[in-house]
Amino acid sequence: MEPYIESAKLTLFLFGVFFISFSGALMPGPVTAVAIVKGQKSSKAGILVALGHGAVEIPLIIAIALGLSKFFQIPAWKIAIGLIGGAVLIWMGFGMIRDRTALGEGRKDVPYGSFQAGAITTTSNPYFFLWWATVGAVLITKSLAWGIMGVILLTIVHWSVDLGWVWLLSYMSHRGKSIMSPKVQAAVFAVCGMVLVAFGLFFLLDGSGLLRFLREKLA
Repeated sequence: MEPYIESAKLTLFLFGVFFISFSGALMPGPVTAVAIVKGQKSSKAGILVALGHGAVEIPLIIAIALGLSKFFQIPAWKIAIGLIGGAVLIWMGFGMIRDRTALGEGRKDVPYGSFQAGAITTTSNPYFFLWWATVGAVLITKSLAWGIMGVILLTIVHWSVDLGWVWLLSYMSHRGKSIMSPKVQAAVFAVCGMVLVAFGLFFLLDGSGLLRFLREKLA
């Protein structure tokens, strides 16, 4: 009977991982924006974006499983990621806004591939690391009750959710392209660019400590 009980516990745990991962994937962010933008060119762009995201995420999961979660909560490290990541996202966002007309007319593509875009926007997001160092670390700790297989299954379920959602976004973006004029497509690029700039500014302010200063003053 015990193997069946353990199997049931693992199944319930993985269902929990699925729903927690899905709730996180639904939150708009830099990866969402680039999935929509790259989807204009290819309905399968989301797969490459998800692979780029996974290229950063999977090694991070392994590192946390090995006990390195506290490293990702070091203030100096979080500040550095916030400042550098914020600057990168602002650069990417302004590039999309500047070239929105050429992008919408298909005369130009963003200067990075889908895989690179997924990796860059993931690495540039300090809250991605914070999530894994907190909520993610709890999930990883629980998965270790089933040994290395538990960690592997957690990784597969979590990344599959990311893959499915990001691919769906790029697919819908690509299908929508056939009914959108170049002007509307240009507007989509502009909005996605503004999303990246907004996240970039937020990360810069948070990393520099200005957000915390303003919160204290307004409290």
